[in-house]
Amino acid sequence: MLRFVTLWIVVFMVSAVSWAQNSENSSKIWRLNEEGKIQASHNEGKTWEDAGANAEARLNALHFVNENDGWAVGQNATLLHWDGEKWGEVLIFSTANLFSVYFQDAKNGWVAGSNGTLLFWDGTSWNEESSPTAETLINVKRATNGNLQITAQSGALFEKENGQWKAQAAPIAPLLSASLSKLDE
Repeated sequence: MLRFVTLWIVVFMVSAVSWAQNSENSSKIWRLNEEGKIQASHNEGKTWEDAGANAEARLNALHFVNENDGWAVGQNATLLHWDGEKWGEVLIFSTANLFSVYFQDAKNGWVAGSNGTLLFWDGTSWNEESSPTAETLINVKRATNGNLQITAQSGALFEKENGQWKAQAAPIAPLLSASLSKLDE
């Protein structure tokens, strides 16, 4: 149970401070605020303004491929795309809550969400990808070894090796304990 609570706290904390810079040469920085709304800064984060995404649902993550290609995901299968000028909603055949988005490049992107939802972007459209679990997926990223990695709510890790998902040893969260003792007077 401790791991479950800890992971949800991490998901909330990440969504509250998620940000991305859409180009090395751009001064525009993006973030999700505490309410899960997209904001942009043109002055290195000194001030933030609403980005005009107009999503009704809470957004959980965002990722930019480049300055004209950004993606945001959220509750109720909300998927938004930045085309360099404006944010627009992308309709997908899903009802899942989406928690993470990652792009390797413009033709290889993934979204992870509730009930093992895993979607793949091929440069043209989003398609459902076979998931190794029915658990809620809270993170998708590229592992240090170059493989795609997803993390389930329970802490289970899966890596895609040679086109197949394989379970990985998950790090064990440390248990915290404390004790109180009465000082002798």
